[in-house]
Amino acid sequence: MVSLRTVIGALILVTGLTGGAQAQTKWVFATGLPESNFLTHEIRAFVKDAEALSKGKVKFEMHENSTLIKRANIRRALELGQIQIGDVDTAGFGNEDPMFVVENIPGVAPTTRHLEILWQFQRPYYMKAFQARGLTVLFNVYWPGQGFSTKSLAQKPEDFKGLKLRIYSKSTQEMGNKMGFDATILPFAEVPQAFATGLINSLYTSAQTNVDVQAWDHLKYYYYVGGGSKMVVAANTNAFKQLDGATREAIIQAARNIEAHGYIGTHAANQEKTDILKKNGMTVMDLPEPIMKKYKEVGEEMLVDWRKQVSPEAVKLLADYQAFVAKM
Repeated sequence: MVSLRTVIGALILVTGLTGGAQAQTKWVFATGLPESNFLTHEIRAFVKDAEALSKGKVKFEMHENSTLIKRANIRRALELGQIQIGDVDTAGFGNEDPMFVVENIPGVAPTTRHLEILWQFQRPYYMKAFQARGLTVLFNVYWPGQGFSTKSLAQKPEDFKGLKLRIYSKSTQEMGNKMGFDATILPFAEVPQAFATGLINSLYTSAQTNVDVQAWDHLKYYYYVGGGSKMVVAANTNAFKQLDGATREAIIQAARNIEAHGYIGTHAANQEKTDILKKNGMTVMDLPEPIMKKYKEVGEEMLVDWRKQVSPEAVKLLADYQAFVAKM
C-alpha cells in the first residue's frame, strides 16, 4: 500500500527553473476551507503578494477544502514535511495547550478589536510553541464573530436545552453543554451530512460558516454574540530556512500585509455574510438578554477552570491582556 507521505511527496516539486537561471521554489499550501470562504480569500491574497514580493522565486500550489489533507491533519503534515505551508485550526488543539482556545471562552475577546489585541499578546507564545514542533508562524486571521443558529425562537436559556449543537473545539463544546445544548464537535465538512442524519439541529459558529453550509435549509434564527476563533498559517521551519534571505523576507512581509488587512476584512465579511443570511430568510438578532446573562456566567466559570489548567506564563499573559483592554 502506498503511504500518504509517498502520495503527497509525489505531488510536491520542491524546486524547478524559471526564466533561465533563476531558481523557483514550489511550496504546497493545504487549507481545509472552501473557495467561497473569506479566510480562503485572505490566503489567496497572501499567496499573490508573496509571489510578487519574491519576484517569482516562490510559487504556491494551492489545495483547498481539505482536498489534499483534512484540516485536522494539516499541522501534522507540516511537522512531517509532507507540505511546506498550511492553515492550522488551533481550536482543535486546546487539549494540548488551553492557550490555543482561550478566545473561545465567552467574554475573553468579545469583539474583533479585542481579538486583534489578544493576538499581539499571544504571538510570542505561539511562535515558541510552534517552533518546538518545527513550525514557523507566519500570520493569523480571525474568523468573523460567532453566534448560535437555531430552528425555533429562543428567548431564555431553557429554550436551548437538549438542542443538538455543532461546535468546533473542546472549549466551545464545554460552553455549549453548560448552556444546555447537547454539543458535538464536528469538522466543517461533515456539517451538511450531520443535519441530514439528525446528528445536529443547531450551530455555534460564524455567519460565514452558516453561509458555507446554507444553514437556512435547516435553521431560522441566528443570534450574534461576537468573539471568534483564529486561523494560523504556518510553514515547515526547515523548508522556510532553505529559502534565500530575500525570499524569506518577502514571505514575512506578505504575512504582515495580510494580517494587517485581515482584521478589516473580518468586519466586512461578517456584514456581508450576515446580509446573505437575511436574504435567505434567516432572522438575525443579538442574543436575548436572559441568554446573554447565562452566556457571560458560563464564560466566567470556564475562565476560572482555564487558569487552573495552564502555566503561570499563560496566566500572566491573559492577565496582562485583560489589564490592557480594561484601560481602553
